Amino acid sequence: MHFMCQKEGPTKGHRKHEAVLDSHQTTFEPPDAKVVSDYDLEPLDDFAMILSKSTDFPDFTETKLKDQPFIWNDLDITFASFMNDEMAGPQPPFQHSVAEQSSIPRAPTPNARSMIARPRIDNKSQRTVKLIMRTLKSYLRMMQQDNTLPPFIHPGLATAHVGHGRMEPMANCMSLMRMLNSEVRGSNKLFWKNVQLESERLLAECATMTRLELLAAMQALSIYIFVRLDEGETNDNDLDEMLQATVTKIAQLFNCQAYTPDRHTQPTELVSMWQQWVIKESINRLCLIYRIIDMLAYFTPAALCDLPSELLLAPLPARKQLWDSPDEFSWSMESSKDLMGPSAFGLTAKGDLLRLSGRELHGAGVVSGEGVGGDDANWEEWCSGMDGLGALVMLAASLVG
Repeated sequence: MHFMCQKEGPTKGHRKHEAVLDSHQTTFEPPDAKVVSDYDLEPLDDFAMILSKSTDFPDFTETKLKDQPFIWNDLDITFASFMNDEMAGPQPPFQHSVAEQSSIPRAPTPNARSMIARPRIDNKSQRTVKLIMRTLKSYLRMMQQDNTLPPFIHPGLATAHVGHGRMEPMANCMSLMRMLNSEVRGSNKLFWKNVQLESERLLAECATMTRLELLAAMQALSIYIFVRLDEGETNDNDLDEMLQATVTKIAQLFNCQAYTPDRHTQPTELVSMWQQWVIKESINRLCLIYRIIDMLAYFTPAALCDLPSELLLAPLPARKQLWDSPDEFSWSMESSKDLMGPSAFGLTAKGDLLRLSGRELHGAGVVSGEGVGGDDANWEEWCSGMDGLGALVMLAASLVG
């Protein structure tokens, strides 16, 4: 499984109207104390011409009106007319009262949410969804504890050094999760404010990141998405579009980059075949996470995971012994036990488990569906080597089966 490689407006601010109000001091002379009737509008002619030429307003920023009094005693003129006259563009000749030509603009609407929970009809599906959500929430607790990580984040990558510092996206994520775990008043609002700033930073800097940094960024963003799904929709976590846009851009950049070890990589860090396998397996697991999120809520980045149409989740996580290998030597010894090569399994859309044979492996995972099919896999064979992520896969299978 791999991410499909794809190639890729200003906000309209509210203008201040104080200058517009002040500007009429030099052009508008109030009428006499008499009541102006609908048939006697001559005193307003000059003012009406000013309103009909909203695009010809001069620059009032340099106008000095400090010593000029401003008289406002015409009841036919409303503040709403000034609020909308300039936004309405050129106006036809003055025909009606100013109050009838304008209205106060509507307040801006909040951002529409995109990660909406998928509807579930039967009680069995609802219970399974709750179990999946509790499993994802347990990953958040792992991030808040020392020396524990979710089963889709490899310890070797979480502590890898790029240049002279740690993997910044993952380090920031760990710090933010610990802050969220503190029971300080306002910590939740501060958490999401920092998530927004971190997402903006990742969008701005992802083009210059190495492949390891891009992977760490996607893993960190998945943690923030777990928090968002757990909390539901709140005023503080209104970042659905930003989170999905950041994941999409980084995933595309990741898959478009050919893996080359960073020139700052030290000899003591992850290297060689083990490092490449860890990166490949990490992407496979991250794609599984994205696909499972999409089973719970509408999550557009899941479509970036290139997968044959017959399969729902594939390839499933590798054996626990391979994933938990602490170094390259241990990983090599464990890999040698697979005389016929590592077994690969996939979950179909009907909930069946298939052994994937004759696959072509390239980049981060499966790129061809030619090998989909083969013999029915034995659930016991895969379960005998599954790790912590296996429980999540089995829950997903029961949801579609």
